[in-house]
This record gives sequence, C-alpha cells and structure tokens, in this order.
Amino acid sequence: MKPNGSRQGKKGRMDKFTLIFVALVVGAYLVLFLRRPSTAADGLRIGGASLLKTMPVILAGFALAGLLQALIPKASLVDWLGAQQGIKGVFLATLLGAATPGPIVLPLAVVAGLAKGGAGMGSMLAYLIAWDVIAVRKMPMTVAFWGNWRLVAAKCAIGLPLTLLAGILANWIFPNTKLLES
Repeated sequence: MKPNGSRQGKKGRMDKFTLIFVALVVGAYLVLFLRRPSTAADGLRIGGASLLKTMPVILAGFALAGLLQALIPKASLVDWLGAQQGIKGVFLATLLGAATPGPIVLPLAVVAGLAKGGAGMGSMLAYLIAWDVIAVRKMPMTVAFWGNWRLVAAKCAIGLPLTLLAGILANWIFPNTKLLES
C-alpha cells in the first residue's frame, strides 16, 4: 500500500494483490486441467456463463460511478460525504447505501467513485454496510419468505445504529485516509 492507504499502482497497471489473485486462479486451473481436464473445462464454461450474465450489471455499475464523478463536483461530494461532515455524512451515506439496488458490483463501483471524489472513509463504509445489511431491495423478499415484517424491523433497528457507529468509528480511526487518487 502507498503511504496514503491506496493500493493503486501506476495508471493502467494491476496492483500486486490482483496479480497474485490472477496467478493463483490460473495456477489452480492448470493443476486441475492436468488432473481432471473435463472438470477444468466445466469450471471455465460456468465461469464464462456467469461473466456474460453479470457483464451488463458490471458495465452499468462502472458507468454509474463515472457518471457520478462527472456530475457531482468534487467539492460538493466532500461537503456532503467528507470525513469532516461526521454523523451527517455517515447518515446520508447510510441512506444512499440502503436504497441502492443491484448486486455487489454496483455499490463497489459507486464507492470507488465516491473515494475518487473525496468521500470520507466512514461514509464509504456506512454506504457498503447499509447496502448489505439494511438493504431496502431485500425487504419484500424477506417479508415474503418469513411471512411478516419482524425480521426486517429487527434488521433495521439493529443494523442502522451499528452502521452509523461503524461509519463514525471509521472517520475517527482513519480521519484523512484517501483510498483512491483523483
């Protein structure tokens, strides 16, 4: 990691973590291919099908992240979600995260855009936790599965204060951390 907390290398180059991860996956496929070629081929086929199925969401997520960076001036983003905003920025990020639809690629792309725009660590963490824990998009299915709102109410009643606490603590522990360079 760089001194400012960023793992990002030179523009357009993969970082060490990505290179190691790719090497491990390629190595695992090579070993599997030597031992059980049909299983390795099945794995590549299944992975390729998953990639094709999720590619539109991945592209839309990064397009949205770019759009947010282009539309929202950096100064406004820092004014709304910067670490100096404290609980206000964390609360706004929590609401945005809870309301964000889609699979994990979308909020990760949005948070990357927020990070480049200068959002505080607490706001970004609160956004991701709220997306997963509070998750308005999951509420109807949770009610349908359980037959009542008690689980949803409990998730919100416990998840909201814990999300806010996590964001506040992140701002306190990592006050000036920049995850990504602008």
